[in-house]
Amino acid sequence: MRTLQCRSGTNSPLEAPSCRNCPVSTACPIGGLPEPQRQPHEYAIQRPPPLHRGDTLFAAGSPIASISVLRAGSMKRFVLDSKGEEHILQFNHPGDIPGIEDIGGSSHQGHAQALETSSICRIPIPLFSEFMAADGDFRRSIYQRLSRHFSSITEHALVLARGSTTERVAAFVVQLSRTQARRGFSNCQFRFSMSRYDIANYLGMASESVSRVLTGFQELGLLSVNRRGMLQIHDLETLQQLGRQSAPHNGRKKQYCA
Repeated sequence: MRTLQCRSGTNSPLEAPSCRNCPVSTACPIGGLPEPQRQPHEYAIQRPPPLHRGDTLFAAGSPIASISVLRAGSMKRFVLDSKGEEHILQFNHPGDIPGIEDIGGSSHQGHAQALETSSICRIPIPLFSEFMAADGDFRRSIYQRLSRHFSSITEHALVLARGSTTERVAAFVVQLSRTQARRGFSNCQFRFSMSRYDIANYLGMASESVSRVLTGFQELGLLSVNRRGMLQIHDLETLQQLGRQSAPHNGRKKQYCA
């Protein structure tokens, strides 16, 4: 099998990844393509060593030489203000393209940092450009991702506009649930790798308030978070109502996540 050299500062040879065996292939713009369209180009996809918590995928101002697809783990996207303080813009999960909003530019506008051990696949810009020009399915997938990205910005603005800490946290959990479902994953149970501080930063509130609200949700039986960081939603409908993301019950039977 042809080997590739990692272009991220190490000379260790890397075997070309197998899209067929990837757990997030259906959420990946290349992995989701029919095999006849995908297979001839798999050798060019780079698979660098995993990033660990706190490692940087890219920094603001760094040149864009490839497009990264998050295969496992999670990341945060943020910018730094004039005082060097973080402002978190987005959390990324498997199947996401961190920094997708920078596509078309020459450099990244913000930073991407791993929240836990995370793996990526890199699509070199020449290959990405070739797919965009020649493959309608790939091009449509990227446009859909860009559309969802800008929709998430709108959702974030709505979350920040919530009048109470309870509404903000509830809306955030519901937003995560919807995002998981859209990727084809469980919307009831998923990794909750973000620290309370990062969630508070993203929601524009104090970390103590985030902890207090999440504890209250657990006491009410709406959700639970185990020691391994897995979040289980038990009552999605009530969380939707608390976050003002759905209409009142109107006599409908309450729905629960299994």
